[in-house]
Amino acid sequence: MKPLSTTSKAYIGLITTLGLVAILVAIVQADTRDSLRFLAYLAVALLCSTFKVSLPGITGTMSVNFLFVLIGTVDFTYSQTIVMGCSATLVQCLWKTKSRPKPIQVVFSVSSMAVAIAVCYSFYHSSWLSGLIPNSALILGLSACCFFAVNTVQVALVLALVEKRSLWSIWRECYFWCFPYYLMGAGIVQVMRYSNARFGWHSFLLILSVIYVVYRSYRLYLGRLEEEKSHADQMAERTRELQVEIAERERTEQVLRESEVRYRTLFEANPHPMWVCDFSNLTFLAVNQAAIEHYGYSREEFESMTIQDLVFLGQLPDVLRETAQLPQRYEHSSVWKHRKKDGTIIDVEVRSHEFTFGGRPAWLVLADDITESRRAEELRIAKDAAEAANRAKSEFLANMSHELRTPLNAIIGYSEMLHEDAQDKGLEDFLPDLTKIQSAGKHLLGLINDILDLSKIEAGKMLLCLEWFDLRQMIEEVTNTVQPLLRKNHNDLTLVYPEDLGVMYGDETKMRQVLFNLLSNAAKFTERGAIRLEVTRQTLEEREWIKFQVEDTGIGLTLEQMQRLCQPFAQADTTTTRKYGGTGLGLAISVSYCQMMNGDLTVESVLGKGSTFTVYLPAEVSEPRAGDLYDLALADRSQEVVSQFQGNRDQERVI
Repeated sequence: MKPLSTTSKAYIGLITTLGLVAILVAIVQADTRDSLRFLAYLAVALLCSTFKVSLPGITGTMSVNFLFVLIGTVDFTYSQTIVMGCSATLVQCLWKTKSRPKPIQVVFSVSSMAVAIAVCYSFYHSSWLSGLIPNSALILGLSACCFFAVNTVQVALVLALVEKRSLWSIWRECYFWCFPYYLMGAGIVQVMRYSNARFGWHSFLLILSVIYVVYRSYRLYLGRLEEEKSHADQMAERTRELQVEIAERERTEQVLRESEVRYRTLFEANPHPMWVCDFSNLTFLAVNQAAIEHYGYSREEFESMTIQDLVFLGQLPDVLRETAQLPQRYEHSSVWKHRKKDGTIIDVEVRSHEFTFGGRPAWLVLADDITESRRAEELRIAKDAAEAANRAKSEFLANMSHELRTPLNAIIGYSEMLHEDAQDKGLEDFLPDLTKIQSAGKHLLGLINDILDLSKIEAGKMLLCLEWFDLRQMIEEVTNTVQPLLRKNHNDLTLVYPEDLGVMYGDETKMRQVLFNLLSNAAKFTERGAIRLEVTRQTLEEREWIKFQVEDTGIGLTLEQMQRLCQPFAQADTTTTRKYGGTGLGLAISVSYCQMMNGDLTVESVLGKGSTFTVYLPAEVSEPRAGDLYDLALADRSQEVVSQFQGNRDQERVI
């Protein structure tokens, strides 16, 4: 039984209530008149209630109880009729059921029968009906119609509510067929009244044969309906199976068509040359557009050729040997040299797959031109070798630092001693030469130091020495060191930074070298101009950053020159090198130092107007991980911070 809706429950409750009222009225009006005849009829009614048949299309049964309800309506009291009809209904519900009915089903069946009996009994015994229709047989027929309508509609309505179907369709399919039996029952009751009046009430037992005939007619009629329904269901099931088969066949055909279109599209649209060749004679059966464009042959030329016409002559014997082995292998992959129509020889990786084409065995071949990839591989090997040589050079220079510095320090030291001795002895003629030796030695030592520092950076051996230091003191010491270079080209230096600049946790030595390189470059490429050093402290995303900005009014740079500026051994151009000197290592080393400390160095310049170099560093540099040159994750993060600095440049406060 399906779950009951609220409407179904309300309807069942209403019928149950009305049925209980009808039964209570019968109890109140109970009497024992003609008890023997009543008990005999009741026994026969209970016996005949076992003659029940299943209704088509629903879970329900039907018996000949209606006949005894009509008998009771005509010959017995209201209470006796209620007892006879409800008892017969109870037996019908409980006798030999396929599954035990639920209590609510039994209660509803008995209640609906009580309601139908009450309506039928009241209709038959109404004074207005007898006054309107004097014929008792006609009144009985109308009462049978009334009982049929009330009894069947009640049950059909609850089925319609539970199964959510039309009341008319359920009533017409399941109950309307038995309407003639109700009319026939009215006729049987009328005959029984005549028989009882003539031969006595015991003659009612003859009704058993009539009831059996009615029961058998039920079975025959419903059996035929069941056969027809079963046949209709079989036909419907076969129709559904045919529809499924047709739909499946249509889907299969559609899939095959789509598959053919898809694979043809993949074949034609594949960017790599593809073709189909005959398994036996290696002739071309089909080629795609990529093969036509790549090899230069037309489609007609391909169809008149074989694989042997495409292969480089030097490999032709190998092709013939491979062809003899093809039947023993399902898939085949190898590298060959093919010849294009223009005579170009290319390296091709060929992958082939055996399949059936046009009803005959064939090979689907994919040809991948690997000429450029082989050339790229050769270049990669050469590049790796060059990088290995460069690393070896850097490691060699880094390991040779003491061997290169020691003799040069001796030269500088002895030249200073000779300079002092010449001054003490008054040998003024030797002083210029000794000064030149000392200056050249210091210059050479600076170059060697730069080269060795860059080599150590490239070799991954440059380490950070992190400590807390005062920024203001460090800036003043660097500016004092660079003063001679400023005076040489008659430049003015302006310092802009707050009084409470504070401290920084980083490598002070490398920070000094970065600032010195930037200020010395500005002093070298600026004549009779202005140089400005601005230092600010800012907080971005809960982390403090220090920005060092060196701005000059020097010669400036073009975009192409800026792109080469921070590369080792590179300056703006050859004329700059000849005029100003230098090795071009200072900025490259400065950039590496900034990145080692999780920061960065950027440059902006306008040719002829000057340049601005900006260093971004965290106020507290993170400790590098063991074995790392610097923390790559923080170096990547510094790029984002640099972008934020540059994006907020217009909003910065100048102190």
